[in-house]
Amino acid sequence: MKDYLKIVYFLLAILVLGLAGYFTTYVPLKVVFAFFSVVVLGYFLKSYTGRMIGFIILSILLFLIPMASITSFEYLAKSGENGFKRLMNFSEALTHHSGRVYNPDVRYDEVEELICDINAGLRLEFVDEPGIAVPSTLKVKQTRGVLEIRGGEKNATYVVKVGGEKVERINISSFRLDINGKFKKRLKRFVASAVGMSINGELSADIIELDSTGVELFGTLSADDMTINSVGVELNGEISADKVEIDSVGVNMKLKLRNCSYMDISSTGVNGKLEFLGGKALRLKIDGTGGKLYVKNSSDSDISINSSSVKVVRE
Repeated sequence: MKDYLKIVYFLLAILVLGLAGYFTTYVPLKVVFAFFSVVVLGYFLKSYTGRMIGFIILSILLFLIPMASITSFEYLAKSGENGFKRLMNFSEALTHHSGRVYNPDVRYDEVEELICDINAGLRLEFVDEPGIAVPSTLKVKQTRGVLEIRGGEKNATYVVKVGGEKVERINISSFRLDINGKFKKRLKRFVASAVGMSINGELSADIIELDSTGVELFGTLSADDMTINSVGVELNGEISADKVEIDSVGVNMKLKLRNCSYMDISSTGVNGKLEFLGGKALRLKIDGTGGKLYVKNSSDSDISINSSSVKVVRE
């Protein structure tokens, strides 16, 4: 009989917690109800106190902490510009290097493809000088039109200077990436992957792919096809691309867009202002759960907008 009552109490507790979580609109509170449901389940299945304590600790490590982190990111993304700045500041603090800066002291002839795999911070500077300048502390391998730069030490930043006469493809992987200067030649492909990324320059390529925890754009990007995958995306420059796809948790923009026929933004929160300078008729698709985006058409081209849960205000 005691076992029967125990099962009834258990089912009632799970039912109450489940209904409370279902009807609660505040996401962090949903996480709390879900956690206590796990604890109740652990209590029901326990055979002695030691296992109960272990089960609760395991639940915290495997469930509550990861869910709280995800919820925090989503809350910051949807809470407007101030919340987004806190999100980007988190990425900046995560990738900040206060250690030594290694300047280039060895120059190599330009190649068709440049590969940088740096286990630290990388400062990529586009310059008018011919060749590719690299710090001598990095490992360099040159074979058949490909220059590979690898290595790096923790908490350091390496400066690499690139001319633009022969380079056609650039592939970068680093902890922190900062891009400065103007790359005069149009690349065939530019791919960059970093925890934190800041672009304050001019870059043109047929295909641009950016993958990061935090992407900040203060310069100008031009491409046929552009893809940005990042937890946080801040766009304060100008983009000229036929197709732009952004997949993120939070997007904040004060962006000028031109020559674009299709822009797809998939993000929990989208905020800011988009000014379309024309060139083509634009189809703008926004898939999110919150935010407010002002759209200004400074051209004679048409804009069609399809937005899900993100408020769009035409100016």
